Amino acid sequence: MRLSLLSLPGHADPLAVAPVFYTAGIYLVLASVVRASPAFASASLLRPRALLAIFIVADVLTTALQVAGAALIGVAESQRADGQVPPLTPEQANRILLAGLCVQVRLHFGCAAAVMQLTVSCRASPSSST
Repeated sequence: MRLSLLSLPGHADPLAVAPVFYTAGIYLVLASVVRASPAFASASLLRPRALLAIFIVADVLTTALQVAGAALIGVAESQRADGQVPPLTPEQANRILLAGLCVQVRLHFGCAAAVMQLTVSCRASPSSST
């Protein structure tokens, strides 16, 4: 069975893309909270634009890495089925996909750490966070 590259976009799984938009919303809310008050801005380690730039760019790059890994799995399996030797084994392509997922999960922990740092800093000086 031979797959056409033109049919791949029509079969893209929305579950793979939806988390990017969900986390982008979280990053926007975090940046808005930091921007909302001088007390929040002084408590944050990063400026709102830096928060957005770091988290959104890294999230998009890790998602692209996952998509590339998934595409390479498909290519390797298709070439194997056709009796050809793929440049990467499906297992190697799966490792690429998992590397993107691992970095993305660590990125989400980094965002959670930024939220916790902001919360702890603002609670330490409650009079300045009005």
